[in-house]
Amino acid sequence: MKRLSVLFFIFALILSACASTPKSNLKAIHPQESPELYGRIQKIGARLLPVMDYENRAKYRIAILDNSEVNAFANGPQFQIVFYKGLLDQFNNEELAYVYAHEIAHIKLGHYGKRVVASVATSVVFSVAGVFVPGLGYLDWVANPVVTRGFSRGQEMDADMLAIKSIGECCSISPDAGISSLKKLQEIGRLKGYKEEDRIGILDTHPSLEERIKKIREGS
Repeated sequence: MKRLSVLFFIFALILSACASTPKSNLKAIHPQESPELYGRIQKIGARLLPVMDYENRAKYRIAILDNSEVNAFANGPQFQIVFYKGLLDQFNNEELAYVYAHEIAHIKLGHYGKRVVASVATSVVFSVAGVFVPGLGYLDWVANPVVTRGFSRGQEMDADMLAIKSIGECCSISPDAGISSLKKLQEIGRLKGYKEEDRIGILDTHPSLEERIKKIREGS
């Protein structure tokens, strides 16, 4: 009974950790402070959401963080998509539409829930195994990142494909918008000293930008 209680406690900790959203001290820009930035995104969303997620279109919310980094992410359970101001400064409207569609695609395709399930399932398996084989549970520290990161490689490709399809349907935007967005990210990485050849394959969190560009070109 004691062992079962310990396993349940571990499971609860893992679940709460996986379900948490990224924490940040970044300041959010209020819509009243910059209505033109919010208006720009909202116009794109008004065309994208009915095409990509009609049933949940009214649930989506956006936020802009006052940061010069070129980035965006989604809080899937809350239907919230967060854009960094740096992305809005450097991406044109077609590229922004691709990024917005990519984040919606992660939500629409259920990627956030799948990542939680994959992570929790892996941890539970190794925790249970550790009860019978002392020390085996520590392998979770190795196996869990491999499972969740490897899983996300396919998710990124799927989100790209749905995003490209959707921006074409809603806004007649060419796949070139996705390619130019990824190329801009490549250049930003290059300026920061990042080299794609330094990646280590299957253990990477995401497929390389070059892989994603190639996939978009093949799909279009």
